[in-house]
Amino acid sequence: MKTQEQRSRFAVSYPEGGAFLVASLVGQYIIEKYRVTGKSSVEAAFNSSDYGFHPLVPTHLNFDGNDSFTNIDTLMKVCPEQKFLIKRDPVDCLASRYIKYTENHGDLPLEHFLSEDYMTKSIRDFDDSIKDIDFCDVFYYENLTENPESVITKILHRCIGELNNDSVDLAVVDFIINSSNIKSFRKDISVFSSDSVGISENIFTPLQIERIKINLS
Repeated sequence: MKTQEQRSRFAVSYPEGGAFLVASLVGQYIIEKYRVTGKSSVEAAFNSSDYGFHPLVPTHLNFDGNDSFTNIDTLMKVCPEQKFLIKRDPVDCLASRYIKYTENHGDLPLEHFLSEDYMTKSIRDFDDSIKDIDFCDVFYYENLTENPESVITKILHRCIGELNNDSVDLAVVDFIINSSNIKSFRKDISVFSSDSVGISENIFTPLQIERIKINLS
């Protein structure tokens, strides 16, 4: 019998990089398709084995101080087909972290935020940690916002269990995408959100962005 770890699928990203957003959309699909109640969307994705799915575990691999469930050793042990990477512009990830930090903890001078080496170091360390890991797929965050139906359908195919006789219900995919805000996160849409593509351009100056990119290289 397979262990939970051997059955699970892992969505991996930088902090604020899209792993939990993807898990939420998968969970919304399961909630809508199977009329699940009493669970949040991320909980529904994680506890989806009752509906013939592999549990989907979103993770930042401890690099934001919040996710302690999955570490790099777990990812090294499981098969490539069990793990996929969500890649978001790391400068946008840092901008999103700054927005979330100020929302939760009050004002933080931007220069002070940028002076904290651990902000960029966590991204460099994340990249170093995953460089030897084989992922079955890499999904780009920007493409997720542009083509959410296609990307989420591919991810659902990765998550659906061998004993589940249901095909992915495209009508349900369309419903949960249209019910979500994900299309408003596209670049050049006039919605200010920490999940927006290009949000760094609204938070950092061009010189600050260039400095961040140098620190990340």
